[in-house]
Amino acid sequence: MTGPRVLTDASLLTIPEAAAELRISERQLFRIMAHGDVRTVHLGRRTLVQYRDLLKFVDERRR
Repeated sequence: MTGPRVLTDASLLTIPEAAAELRISERQLFRIMAHGDVRTVHLGRRTLVQYRDLLKFVDERRR
């Protein structure tokens, strides 16, 4: 049995995982990525997001 996933700054998340971390829809995340606010990593046909980039995105929008 595996426990909860521990995320480090270097963790790579799928689009559904990244959207879930931000508690937004995948569609909203695609818009954010298209605008260039969250960087992506392309491995073959997969698009991934580094956890540290999600943290940076949130920190930049903190009031």
